[in-house]
Amino acid sequence: FRAVPSSVVRRSAYVAPGAVLMPSFVNVGAYVDSGTMVDTWASVGSCAQIGKNVHLSGGVGIGGVLEPMQAGPTIIEDNCFIGARSEVVEGCIVREGSVLGMGVFIGQSTKIVDRATGEIFYGE
Repeated sequence: FRAVPSSVVRRSAYVAPGAVLMPSFVNVGAYVDSGTMVDTWASVGSCAQIGKNVHLSGGVGIGGVLEPMQAGPTIIEDNCFIGARSEVVEGCIVREGSVLGMGVFIGQSTKIVDRATGEIFYGE
């Protein structure tokens, strides 16, 4: 992977070949897959999982979890775009191919409506 100066990758984090880290922070136990760009001042929290070909824009925060033990990790699946200054926290899952505009906050209590079906989701 390529990390520009001032990037921080903590022990036990995994960053796959082909990933690019601008000055950013990847915490313990995090997983960043190939083809992913972690842009300037973005942070990937402890144990978070970032899929292939994801773009985490500038200042994005991906929540981490070390405790409690039963808490789930925050997961960003493959081919997603997360807009600048957005936050995804509390073990939420952003499904494959999703696009979040800038400044979006998603937590476990965020109501998400599927425009095509009207189905309501929380935390996904």
